[in-house]
Amino acid sequence: MWRTVEASELKGKRNDHEDALLRRLWEVVGGRTRVTVLADRGFADCCLLEFLGNWASAA
Repeated sequence: MWRTVEASELKGKRNDHEDALLRRLWEVVGGRTRVTVLADRGFADCCLLEFLGNWASAA
């Protein structure tokens, strides 16, 4: 999956866009498929890691 966002829409909302894309990915594949999320260091935040941990537990 890929989402393109105008830079003006990212200010203060980058994590919201990332979270929305990951939630959509979960809706599409759920626990049926193993997924590798490739991301840069900006993706490493506590809420995201908790979300991904819950995803792994649900699979």
